[in-house]
Amino acid sequence: MKYVQKEHKTLKGVFKWTINDVVYVAKTNAKSGFYSRFTSHFTAIKQYLLEVAKKRNNFDAVFLSPGFLNKYLYTKIVYALLQINPDAKYMAENFKDYIDIEILESSEEIYDELELQNLELKHIFETKCYIFGFNQNETSALLFDRNIHRNSEYTETEKVRLTAGIKEFYDSLDNYTNAIEKAIESNQRLDNWTEFIIKYNGINLIDAYNELYFFDLVFYETWENYEAIKNDHWEISEKNEALKTKIEEYNKHFKINNFI
Repeated sequence: MKYVQKEHKTLKGVFKWTINDVVYVAKTNAKSGFYSRFTSHFTAIKQYLLEVAKKRNNFDAVFLSPGFLNKYLYTKIVYALLQINPDAKYMAENFKDYIDIEILESSEEIYDELELQNLELKHIFETKCYIFGFNQNETSALLFDRNIHRNSEYTETEKVRLTAGIKEFYDSLDNYTNAIEKAIESNQRLDNWTEFIIKYNGINLIDAYNELYFFDLVFYETWENYEAIKNDHWEISEKNEALKTKIEEYNKHFKINNFI
C-alpha cells in the first residue's frame, strides 16, 4: 500500500522506496514507526544534497571525500536524484517529490526480530535491489551491528543475515562482471546508473565483509559449516578482484579517465 504519513507513521514493518525505477527495501521495528525512520533518511539526504550544492563542490568532489566515503546508501540515492535533475540546490528542497514510498509489511505491534528480518529479506530477494538498486550488501549492516556487541555469539537473526549477504555477493558480482563483458563485446557503454553502481560497489562492496569475516572468525571456526563459510569468503574475494580487473578493462576500452 502507498505510504500515507498521517495513517501509517507509527506502523512498523518493511517499506520500499522507488526513485526513477531504482528500489530500496528496508525495515523498521522502532516504537515510533516509519515516520522516524523516514525523517532520519530525509535529513541525511538533504544534508548531502546541500553539500553538493556548495559552489566549490560537485557530486564527484563530495562522494569521494573522506567525510562521505562510508555513506553508501545516501551516495546512491543522491546520485539517482541528480540524474533526474542535476540542480542539487533545487533537489535539496524538492527531492521528496521524487520518492515513491510503499509499505510492504506492517503492524501496529513490534515484530519478533527474526520474523521481521525474514520478511525484509523476502522482499529484498524478490526485487534484487542489492544488485542495481540502493541496498548495500547485508554484511555491511551486519558489521555495524556486530561492532556494537563484538564479543557475543551470533544470534539466529545474524546468522540469517550473514547467509543472505553471501548469496547477495554471488548474485551481484556475477551480474556486474557479465554486464561489463557484454558492454565491451558490443562496444556499447553502459547507462550512467548501471556504470556508477558497478564501479561504486566494485570499490567498496567487499570491504565490510572482509572486516566482518576476520573479526568474527573466532566464532565461524566453531560452526559446523565453517569450511563452507571459509570457501565462500575466498571465492567472493576472487570474484571481486576479477571485477576490479574488468572495470579497468572497461575504462580502457571506452577511454574513461574519471570515475564515470
